[in-house]
Amino acid sequence: MEKLLFPLFITWSITSKCNLRCKHCFRSDYEIEFLNEKKIKEFVNLFKLNNVQGIILTGGEPLKSKYLFEILKKINGEIKVGIATNGTLLTPEIIDKLIFYKVKNFQISLDGTNSKINDFIRGNGTFDKIINNIKFLKEKGCNITIAMTVNSYNYEDIKNNSLNFMEKFGLKKLRIEYYIPINSNKFFDKITDAEMSNLCDTLINNNNNNIILQYPRFDDNVGCGTGIFNCVLNSDLSISPCD
Repeated sequence: MEKLLFPLFITWSITSKCNLRCKHCFRSDYEIEFLNEKKIKEFVNLFKLNNVQGIILTGGEPLKSKYLFEILKKINGEIKVGIATNGTLLTPEIIDKLIFYKVKNFQISLDGTNSKINDFIRGNGTFDKIINNIKFLKEKGCNITIAMTVNSYNYEDIKNNSLNFMEKFGLKKLRIEYYIPINSNKFFDKITDAEMSNLCDTLINNNNNNIILQYPRFDDNVGCGTGIFNCVLNSDLSISPCD
């Protein structure tokens, strides 16, 4: 079998800028942007030359980057592109523009199934904004993944309510992620592996509406592809095997 010399999928953090200050965020600087038009051209040409199959544009918040649409223009639909966003800055006009550049896959971050839990983590008013923009995306026929980062504060809510939430809003793909405590957050803790296993088992066993579930695997024989099939281009232009 021929050795893979370049990742098939790239998560590209195009900016550290963000309009939110989520309690679990690992960033310490929310204003730096290292990209310029020369670098964008170099990276996009490199990705095309090496047959990258998919790119996720993230941040920070990618909609805060002044280069977002320049990047999409350079990619020109030749590579499949998705946007990972906090969902608060989307508008019908921006969604139309993203669709024009062949972006129809969106990962929306949400850390609770109600405003009380989500807004404690992500900021006041964010839940209602996100739900409204999810409705806009659905009206435009976009594909939506809801990404929930699980911690000790929202664990029970996600475990018991996330499937009903997905069904209520007609959403079909749910991604569960670990909270990794690498900042100075004092509001909640990382859950244990046993708790994550229990959460995932609960979701699997109660998934009666064929919702696609993505969650951490606990089988050491199953690789995630980190640094081989996928990697991360960070906002400071460094490379990481995983976000």
